[in-house]
Amino acid sequence: MVSVSDIYGDPPLSKDMPQHLDSAYAAQAEMDVATQLSKAGVRLAAVLNKALDSQIAGLDPPTVRQQRRRTR
Repeated sequence: MVSVSDIYGDPPLSKDMPQHLDSAYAAQAEMDVATQLSKAGVRLAAVLNKALDSQIAGLDPPTVRQQRRRTR
């Protein structure tokens, strides 16, 4: 899990004391954010593909061709 291993640190960050985050922490956080956004994009694409495929599957063939022409 990204949040446990990178974000909370080892030892865990304290909520009671001010934290001083170094550039290595910030660089790791940037990579973690990029990874998580990439994963979210893949999940969203899968959901959209499934939703759009099910809509197109229910259309008659001429309507499917018309739909595809409009999206290009």
